[in-house]
Amino acid sequence: VDELVRLAGGRNVAGDEKRAWPSYGTEKLLLQNPEVIILAEDTYKNSPDKLAQTLARFRRDSIWRNISAVREGRVHFIPTDLLGQPSPAFVEGLKLLAEYLHPDLFPEQPNKIAERHGEVK
Repeated sequence: VDELVRLAGGRNVAGDEKRAWPSYGTEKLLLQNPEVIILAEDTYKNSPDKLAQTLARFRRDSIWRNISAVREGRVHFIPTDLLGQPSPAFVEGLKLLAEYLHPDLFPEQPNKIAERHGEVK
């Protein structure tokens, strides 16, 4: 996933961690202050309401609401089947990552990939 984030033109705040799947605490996340947060769980698949509820919960939380991505509404979902396992679906996951990281580069087709995977803006 770190490599895909870099290929999409982003920087993974956990990219310097030595383990492949590190435990990344809230304190570290606050210090990094990410501009975009990607949730990659099937929990959100085909459920824009769950994603909206999660974002609302982040905004209410005294810690999470201080993170730039939460303040700016740049918390997004990508289904795990697009990023979780090496497959041809990586191409769609990469496109979606690039769209979320650089929305100004995709003005003519806003979130077409996201719509196909159940996320509605």
